[in-house]
Amino acid sequence: MQRNLYAATGRDLFFANRAIARRYRARVLEYLQAIPELAIRRDLRNRLRSDDDTTHYGARFEVLLDGNLRGRGWHLEHHPAMRGVQTHPDFLVTYDHGQFLLEAVLVRDEQVLRAAAQRLREVVDRVDGVPGNVGVFIVPVTPVPHQYPLRRLEAFLRRELQTAVPGMTLWFEDDWNNGRVVTRFVVVQRPAGQHGVAAWMQGGARELTAFERIRDAAAYKAGKYGRIGKPFVIAMWTQTQMPVDEWQIERALYGDQQLVIRVGANQRPETDQRRAMNGFFTATTNGHVSNSHVSAMLFYTERHDDGGGMVVFHNPYARRPLSRRLFADAPQKVRIRRRDGTVDLVPVHWPQGDRPFGIVV
Repeated sequence: MQRNLYAATGRDLFFANRAIARRYRARVLEYLQAIPELAIRRDLRNRLRSDDDTTHYGARFEVLLDGNLRGRGWHLEHHPAMRGVQTHPDFLVTYDHGQFLLEAVLVRDEQVLRAAAQRLREVVDRVDGVPGNVGVFIVPVTPVPHQYPLRRLEAFLRRELQTAVPGMTLWFEDDWNNGRVVTRFVVVQRPAGQHGVAAWMQGGARELTAFERIRDAAAYKAGKYGRIGKPFVIAMWTQTQMPVDEWQIERALYGDQQLVIRVGANQRPETDQRRAMNGFFTATTNGHVSNSHVSAMLFYTERHDDGGGMVVFHNPYARRPLSRRLFADAPQKVRIRRRDGTVDLVPVHWPQGDRPFGIVV
């Protein structure tokens, strides 16, 4: 069943002031109508009408981003072709002095992924013990609809595990009913005494924390497009029961905070706080920063009264940094490197008083 487009656009506005709800719906539909490509408008309309919340909010996020970026006077190309890969980022953004690519990602609440995990346990039961020499953790990234045929995912996993080796990460993605099913598989060493493949759900009963969800979703988007010759930006909308705050985002992007104790002058202990190199921006592979092709991340903050805004976190190790002038009106955190290679985070245009996250009208 598909909903009326006007009603669907405001499905989460039950407790909002009527005037605010009316303006918000009108703004979203105005942004949608301003998209010049008819095929793109039709696709977004269909997804906005969907009863599946992940499909609906993913489409709404694309519309809101389009309106924000187009409202800055920039030209947008939806789903531009990329050399050497079949996948397409959401936007190629052209402004006065250059271009950047932008990919949108929606991070839903943990309870949504719990339902996906319940379905994926069926895959665990089917794969556990099949011929093979490795173990595999199954990690849901997007929900798995009740109607989705698990045989597709199982066939992919059985095929890939024939040649997989410990340390590999496998990504499964499949278009389904105007949405996409994405699951991550982490290949590990098989336990001693196990015959065939050993399969588990990620962490058993443990739920992924907000910063892990942010880091995993960013890593999934970062690895899709091969060589990128332009600044590359990932925009994220986190829809979690407990609002995401700056501390969680900084931990996900820049690494865990560490307390360093050393012997200082007069043999007295001195302490300093640094960040471990295990964040999305700072993690390394074979001595090289893994995600230096990602220039920045935009975190969308929804506010029904004014359409919301964005907060920008810059990658201190980006090969192609994003100019901070592009989003000069938005709160930003930018790169400052110490001599020892560690990173200090410096706020730019950070609002006083109200924090930019968790603001919902």
